[in-house]
Amino acid sequence: MCGFRYRIMKRAFSAATKPVSGPGFGRRRPGSRAVYASAVIEILRFRLPPGADEAAFLAADRRVQDEFASRQPGLLSRTTARGEDGSWIVIDLWRSAADADACDARWERDPVPQAFMALLDRSTVTVERYHEPGHRPMPAPRRP
Repeated sequence: MCGFRYRIMKRAFSAATKPVSGPGFGRRRPGSRAVYASAVIEILRFRLPPGADEAAFLAADRRVQDEFASRQPGLLSRTTARGEDGSWIVIDLWRSAADADACDARWERDPVPQAFMALLDRSTVTVERYHEPGHRPMPAPRRP
């Protein structure tokens, strides 16, 4: 696996194997079993329209991060990156499919993500969902 993808996936699955927060988080009694989260990774792939203002897009992306994504229950991390060919990805790591699905409903109603989506070339937008091996497949997301 290439370097960037490997680092993202390694970080994603590393975060997913950390114990879920709760009473006694970070402390275990000898002989007790830890409870671990099940990772769900969503990848939003897209391109900007020809002649798009990249600075405006990056400002909208920061706004999504600060005003929307950081407030979503179950979102463990979010990363935006640009490919050498001009394509873009946003990678979200979720604690569960239920958390990702709940965010999907909020995404459609919130003006901050909608302003972000308005800057994308909608004909290029795809969303993929991946799950931790050994768990049943997750339903396909409805976004865009």
